[in-house]
Amino acid sequence: MSDVSYTIDPLNIEWEMDWSQTDSEGNRKWPDKPEKEMVFEGELAVAHLLINDVIFLNSHHYEKEWTEEARKSTALLVNCNDVFAWGCADAEEISFEEVESLYRIWKDNPTYGAALWCMIKRREMPQGPVADAMRKAGVDLDAFQKEHNLRINFYDGFGFALQRAGIKHGDPDYTNVRNQFIRDNDWEGDASFAISGGK
Repeated sequence: MSDVSYTIDPLNIEWEMDWSQTDSEGNRKWPDKPEKEMVFEGELAVAHLLINDVIFLNSHHYEKEWTEEARKSTALLVNCNDVFAWGCADAEEISFEEVESLYRIWKDNPTYGAALWCMIKRREMPQGPVADAMRKAGVDLDAFQKEHNLRINFYDGFGFALQRAGIKHGDPDYTNVRNQFIRDNDWEGDASFAISGGK
């Protein structure tokens, strides 16, 4: 039985495989491989992200159309509470294939890496106060927005549109302003998610 480990060494998550060994006659043992190859250990990356509260596990309880059994299956989620709207318990589901991209962004910026990854996934800028904090911390959000074609933050943008029109929730023109904002800002197809504040 192996010893119980309580730590994860980041050097074991990304490491270099040496395929350049030769046999006794000088022929490469693995000629179809490059001499050096970087290896990414996704399972260890998940563990590292879990212990740093970047991701968490849950069920798929929010998938109302799924069978009860399917809803009990495990969901892997990236925490983005309050990134896109205040007072919003929010998360973005992540597949195992996406773990490497999240891990690399988070490793480069442990403070805002998860938020940056979620912004790419949603194609959405963070709400204003979060954007201000990110800029203050040295994140070039203007370049990031351009690189990833991110849309204006839904809540900020829609709020400004309502303010400009002098409309309050429940006013007769509320839906018209909302629908126009959705069309003008490339939110069609995604707006129900943005309005609900997540799943």
